Amino acid sequence: MTNRELWEGVSYAKFAALARRMGWTAEYLAGVLRGKFEVRGETFEAYFDRVLHCRPGGEVVIPFRSVIEHFLVGVEHLARDGKLALCACGCGSFAGGGGRLAWETCSRKSASVAQLKALEKARRLRWERATAREDG
Repeated sequence: MTNRELWEGVSYAKFAALARRMGWTAEYLAGVLRGKFEVRGETFEAYFDRVLHCRPGGEVVIPFRSVIEHFLVGVEHLARDGKLALCACGCGSFAGGGGRLAWETCSRKSASVAQLKALEKARRLRWERATAREDG
């Protein structure tokens, strides 16, 4: 995985989408990241509530390196478990679902054998989970 997010940033919308998948709340994030950066004029809980609700807008970029690093750890965790699709170009960035691209400069390219195997494994795991829920 590249660390492009460390120099490009992570938007409120991308962070909020990952937080929903990880089950992160404003209170959890405030507790984990309190003291790692300084928020002026509001509490950590209020700051993360704004981020998770994309206020003032989803395109706003998070300026704090420790928050971005926490985001990257979450992306890596979900991607390793086959629960998250990464950018279709292979850069390793979180792009959302449906084979999207993470950045405007990304372009689709042919997947490597390893990427195809990982994709097949993720699909198989999703299928097994879905059928297990239907059976159980």
